[in-house]
Amino acid sequence: MSANLGNSRPEYRPTSLTWPYKDNQSDTDWAKVGKHIVAYAGPFYLSDLESETDGRVNHGPLLVAGIESWVGTTVTRNFTLLENGKLLLIKVVGHNGYLGLSYWDKIA
Repeated sequence: MSANLGNSRPEYRPTSLTWPYKDNQSDTDWAKVGKHIVAYAGPFYLSDLESETDGRVNHGPLLVAGIESWVGTTVTRNFTLLENGKLLLIKVVGHNGYLGLSYWDKIA
């Protein structure tokens, strides 16, 4: 599995940036983007199943990660299946105490 998560807050997504980058774009603006993006890939497995719809999803050991120290580690998130398994809710509490919610809709 692969996760590529970016921040939706405008203050972390400067509108002046393009890809490929241009020499006149500031490192400060690029740092805002980079500080608020997480990307990783590797196998996954479920654990700590509390019911048919609740448990933990473990991503890892990670094979690739934007943060090098994550390579070889496992990222664990709580999950809940909703709407008869058509909607997946991933929950994580961030380092600042904020609750992050990510909804994944089954489309096929």
